[in-house]
Parts: sequence; C-alpha cells; structure tokens
Amino acid sequence: MNYCKVNNGVIEKYNLTRKSFGVGANSDEATCSDKGYYKVIDNVPTIDTAIQRVSGSAYAIDELTKTVVKTYSVIDIPLEEIIAKKIAEGEKYIKTTVKSVVDAFNSKYGVAFDSIYNMAIYKDDVDYPLSTQCNTLIKWQNSMWVTARTNQESVLAGTMTDAEFLDALPVAPVV
Repeated sequence: MNYCKVNNGVIEKYNLTRKSFGVGANSDEATCSDKGYYKVIDNVPTIDTAIQRVSGSAYAIDELTKTVVKTYSVIDIPLEEIIAKKIAEGEKYIKTTVKSVVDAFNSKYGVAFDSIYNMAIYKDDVDYPLSTQCNTLIKWQNSMWVTARTNQESVLAGTMTDAEFLDALPVAPVV
C-alpha cells in the first residue's frame, strides 16, 4: 500500500510506505491520515496493449475521504508504430524459423552453414552432394517471404489474423 504526505492541500512526498513514515502496520487509516499520510487509490486503467499505452499519471487529493487518487493518461499508439511492430514480428518469426531449419540441416548432414544464404553458393554446384537439398531449402525460404509479403497487407488491414498468417506460411520441406 502506498501513501502520499499531504500538507495544506499539497502533496509533498509520493510512494511512501507505513514503515517509511513511522506508523505501524496495525495502525488504522485514520491515524495515518491524521498525520497527513493519505492512502493512494491507484486507478490503473485497463488498456488494449496492442493499440494503447499509458502516457503518464496525475495525483488528485480527495480531502473528503483523506485519500490521493492516482489517475493515468491513455493514448493510442500511432498506426505507423503498430504496423512497424507487426512487420518486425513477422520478419523475426520467419528468420527464426529459417534459422532453426538450417540448424537442423547442419546437424543432420554434419555441415556448418551460417545461414540459408550460404547455401546459395552450393545450390547449383552439381559436384556438391547436398546441392539439391540446398536448392530446396532456398526455394522454401523464398516462398516463405513471398507468402508473408503477400499476406502482410491482409494482416495489417485486419482481414487476416496473426494465426491465419502463420498457418498460411509454407511448411519446411524434409530434406
């Protein structure tokens, strides 16, 4: 429980505990308020974190109830920021998925490709024994990006859910 020190209608100190101002845990609220320590009523808003954020807070003294009411300002997140975040999340998902497939490929065949882009060097090399598999994975990764970019506008417009977006991505081939 937080308290504020109030003196002549002005808050002098914020975020105090009973211990910090020397009133025991068993003291009643009247004892606290008589000494100028008002209980803080924290009116935390319920927000949709996907489109809103808390911007700031303000305190108002209620002399009738001997409390301090803390209220918050809520603002809408700019659409450009929401879009940028969604795009970044989608890109991160694809990169992480591709990386995990490359890592599994490396483990299976005892190779050490840093990324799928290193496979491009070998995909057309007929003398490299894994060229077909490299080519298959590169084509899969390309189709992931094409599908993602094609469906991106639908997600941003709200006509496709995030789950539908993920379900539409091509499944990694078994190589």
